[in-house]
Amino acid sequence: MSRPAGRNRSTVSLGGRRLYDGVVQGLSEMPFMQDVKRWGVMTIGTGLGNARFTNRGNGKV
Repeated sequence: MSRPAGRNRSTVSLGGRRLYDGVVQGLSEMPFMQDVKRWGVMTIGTGLGNARFTNRGNGKV
């Protein structure tokens, strides 16, 4: 699999940091994932992206 020249992964800036599509998708699921300690996401589109998340100290798990 190859990307056309000049094509970059999808990114979003948040607080001066560049976040990739997998991270953004995972953050959007955070309100729904409070009943688990860890979860992950995988995105397929302009590129393959993944991210892993851990709930810390929320008192629900």
